[in-house]
Amino acid sequence: MNLITPAILIVLSLAVFFGYVNPTYQGDKGDSIVNLRAKMSGLNLATVNANQVSRDRNSKVQIESKISSDQRSRLVKMLPDNIDNVRLAVEMDKLARRYSLSGIKNVSLSNVEATDPNAIGATKETDYGEIVLKFTTNMTFENFLVFVGDLERNLRLVDITNITFQASDLSSNYDFNVTLKTYWLK
Repeated sequence: MNLITPAILIVLSLAVFFGYVNPTYQGDKGDSIVNLRAKMSGLNLATVNANQVSRDRNSKVQIESKISSDQRSRLVKMLPDNIDNVRLAVEMDKLARRYSLSGIKNVSLSNVEATDPNAIGATKETDYGEIVLKFTTNMTFENFLVFVGDLERNLRLVDITNITFQASDLSSNYDFNVTLKTYWLK
C-alpha cells in the first residue's frame, strides 16, 4: 500500500499534466497561454506605436497652433488642398488685366498625374497633383515681362513651362501663348 499510493499520485499527476495543463499552456486553442502571450506582446507593440503616434500628433498640433491665420491663408493660397480651376483662371486673368485690356483668353486646363521621378522601377504617386494651364494674352513686351515677374512673386506656386508669341497687328502688342504648371495637395 505504501508503494501503490505514490504510484497512483504520480500517474494521476501525469494524466492531469498531459490532459489539462500542457494542452492549456501550449494547445492549439486560441486561448492557450502561449497564444495569449503572443497576442499580449503584439498588443504591447501596438500600444507603444499608438503612444508614439499620439506624441507626434500632439507635437504637430502644437506647431500648427503657432501658425497665425494670416500665415495659414497664405499657405493655403500657395499650395491649395483642392483643384479650383475657376479660381486659378480668374486669378491669372486678374493678374493679366493689370497690363492688358483683354486679360487672358483661350484658356485650357488639364490635370496631370504627378509622379515621383526618383522612384525606382514603376512610378510612385506623390502627395500633390499638377494642373497645366494654357492661355493667351495680348500686351506689350515690357508689360509681359512685368506680368511674368508678378507670376514669379505670386503666392501660388507656378512653373512657366512654355511661352510663344507673335505680333498681333500693327500696334506694339504681341499675342503671348503661355503654358504654366501649378500644384495642389491631394
